[in-house]
Amino acid sequence: MRVARWAIWVNAVLGVFKVAVGYLAKSVAVGADGLQSFTCALVALLVAQSMKLGRRRPDARFPYGYGKAEFVVSFFSQTFLCGLGLFMLVSAGYLLAIGRADIPHPIALPVALLSVAANRILYQACGCAAARTNSVALAANADQNRADMLSSCAVVVGVGMALAFPSFPVFDTLAAAMVALLIVIDALRAWIKDARVLADGALPGLLRRRVERMVRETPGVAAVKFVDARHLGSGYWLDIGVDVAPDQSVSQVDRLAAGLRADLLRQVEAIGGVEVYVYEQPSAAAPALADHSTVASSASA
Repeated sequence: MRVARWAIWVNAVLGVFKVAVGYLAKSVAVGADGLQSFTCALVALLVAQSMKLGRRRPDARFPYGYGKAEFVVSFFSQTFLCGLGLFMLVSAGYLLAIGRADIPHPIALPVALLSVAANRILYQACGCAAARTNSVALAANADQNRADMLSSCAVVVGVGMALAFPSFPVFDTLAAAMVALLIVIDALRAWIKDARVLADGALPGLLRRRVERMVRETPGVAAVKFVDARHLGSGYWLDIGVDVAPDQSVSQVDRLAAGLRADLLRQVEAIGGVEVYVYEQPSAAAPALADHSTVASSASA
């Protein structure tokens, strides 16, 4: 949360500063970069709110919790950024078409370099926090600052070329177009990634193997039938099916399910909830159950 708050303020200040300098220095590229910083501040604000919402405990309306809020915020943030990037790209194309270009003031160059450095720091901070907390929203925030850093690099090149070759001030406008193009590309990439996560894919390979090993090694478990996952913000909700010997009593099955759930929640930090479904182990003469719908017996933990 501290990283998210810092991202809000730093991006907002950068946005105001770069838009003002872009206007005064007659640099379209710096002004466009300032607009991107404003959008990064907006994304950081939405990220902070989604993280607050994601911490709410499950209730009757949302039994799996509110962790998906981070994905929804990231998804719609990328959609907004893509639209902004397209608007900026069309605007830069219009300026290029009418041949409107001014030689930027030299102050635009150090401002662009300052933006590169600031966004580099924010990118590293948000990326580190996202990795530590497994937060998709913070990862999206880091991606935005990375995109802003790359855009500022394009601004440095464009402004530098415009200052080095005063006869071709169009380099500044070309840099603004490059900023817009980078925004669109980065937003589309993140949009596709968030759409996949919203569809509830499988657990990451290493985490899945660790969970399956723990389930197999649980006393009383004869076989693992399935491990299904829902990605909820910073953690996963697991639905686990196991086979047990038919001679186990209901109380033994309940203790097995409760113990398995407690072990997974205690030992695997990325897991936020577990539900265990217990099936009677099929005999040698009977085929294995084909799906989750024909449950011999079940225990929810």
